[in-house]
Amino acid sequence: EQEILSEEHAGLVSASDKRRPRLGHLLVRSGALSEEMLKVSLEHQEKIGIRLGEALVELNFVTEEVMRQTLCTQLNIPFINFDNIQVDRTLSRVINKNYAQRHRIVPVAKIGRTMTLVMDDPTQTELVEELEAFTGFTINVVTSTRAGIVDAFSRLYEDKQPSGMHLGLQVIDEEGSETECLSKY
Repeated sequence: EQEILSEEHAGLVSASDKRRPRLGHLLVRSGALSEEMLKVSLEHQEKIGIRLGEALVELNFVTEEVMRQTLCTQLNIPFINFDNIQVDRTLSRVINKNYAQRHRIVPVAKIGRTMTLVMDDPTQTELVEELEAFTGFTINVVTSTRAGIVDAFSRLYEDKQPSGMHLGLQVIDEEGSETECLSKY
């Protein structure tokens, strides 16, 4: 026998399926952006084919830091300012420099089997899953400004102008030997 979904149950189903707030609406609600600026940014985004956050910064409606901090609120992840943070230099052996450069990521800390990874695009869940599979670490994602990420990259890999496009990961096993893993990206 078929059951009919009551209005009360339908409300519960739709309430449990709520999406996270949109970046533009968060910025408008916070007062950092007007509705008109959001409209212009959305048009610019569609015309140029870039993400909304990039459009907002490109149009000088918000700073990159404000956009990134709001993105962190939206995604429920931390925003990190690298000015006073020490990068764990041993992590340069866990993720290959060229792979990190290509994906704009930097491993910055490790506690036990958990690694903290700063990502330029923290929405790349497939990349996080790939890294967890290859490294055996649980990944905590954080983000920063692009300048902060470049600074962390330079401090970790000691190269101000990283180059190369090798797509491998170097995974260090328990004995300290390196194994090369190729990425599908």
